[in-house]
Amino acid sequence: LTRSLGVATVGIGGFAAYKINTDEGSHRSYSFWKQIFPIFLHYRYYQLLNRDLKLMSNEEADKHFNELHEKYSDKVREITYSMRGFYLKQAQLMSTQDDFIPPAYMRWVKDTQDKVPSEFQGTEAREYCAKMLKEELNLNFSDIFSEWDDIPLGVASIGQVHKAKLRETGQYVAVKLLVPGIEKKFRSDIRTLKDFCRLAMPQHVTAFNEIEKQFCTEFDYIQEANNLQEIYTLMLSKWSQYIEIPKPYMQYCSKHILVMEYLQGTKLVDGI
Repeated sequence: LTRSLGVATVGIGGFAAYKINTDEGSHRSYSFWKQIFPIFLHYRYYQLLNRDLKLMSNEEADKHFNELHEKYSDKVREITYSMRGFYLKQAQLMSTQDDFIPPAYMRWVKDTQDKVPSEFQGTEAREYCAKMLKEELNLNFSDIFSEWDDIPLGVASIGQVHKAKLRETGQYVAVKLLVPGIEKKFRSDIRTLKDFCRLAMPQHVTAFNEIEKQFCTEFDYIQEANNLQEIYTLMLSKWSQYIEIPKPYMQYCSKHILVMEYLQGTKLVDGI
């Protein structure tokens, strides 16, 4: 029996190691838990003393929590930027509300709105766009665009946007590219964060279920282009003297590419 248990343990361990090394979702989940769990335990220790055992006052607990915020803020930033995916999306969501997270984290979370490094290097975004235009629409990049800026206008968790110029009309457009493989990463990350919430913050699991439903609709830019076209048509027919909405160029949109009118202006957050 002992020998059988030993063989089974080795087999399970070997399979787990194989999954971590060969399956991207398993590897990302392992990497998250390996880095975040020690941080969680440190926070949980003071929460146990304060909230659960009543052995520490709120004032003393707040002092320790603020020290932990300063201690781990840069580490969490490093994890977020290195793993990207849904972890980066969560940081961007939290950045829109100033009182949602402690100031130590808000210092860098605000940067995720428009200062995220691109996943593409050099001319890779241009080459990727050309590849998707050919594969999904059978169009040639050089026939569509006469200019292309390799420096993105903005980088988000799912995609990034580049300024380009249409060869046919001379109009400037914003070209949004869906990051390769991002849908698989997002689905894996959401599962991992739901597991973490069940342990650390079970009250948020229901919210994550709804978030999962919402984000699983965002990985097809044809659907996004159709939504944009509908908003453009309905809103501008009545409110064109007050607002501007970018017009999508439906003939150039595919699952991985969204081409829309380029509008000059301030960032939405700055405007608000």
